[in-house]
Amino acid sequence: MKKPINKKMKTWLASVLSIVGVIGLTLGLVFGFVDFSPKPEQPEQSTQGATSPTNNSYWDEDVSRVDTNWAGSGTADDPWLITSAEELAG
Repeated sequence: MKKPINKKMKTWLASVLSIVGVIGLTLGLVFGFVDFSPKPEQPEQSTQGATSPTNNSYWDEDVSRVDTNWAGSGTADDPWLITSAEELAG
């Protein structure tokens, strides 16, 4: 004949099942809402060949002598027309 489960055992079993349920619910929420999929690899940003605006290989004039008399008035209807590196530097 089977031995009946006493009150202390029922309480312990209920506590363990409650804890397991809470852990299961927590894991279900975490894995249900959080994206653990691998992200695609981003290509590395190469700085090789990049030049700063002050690199003299493109324009080697003195900045203080830059001509800023560009064509146009600088408005939306009549924008400035920049046609050279020297004007762009200005």
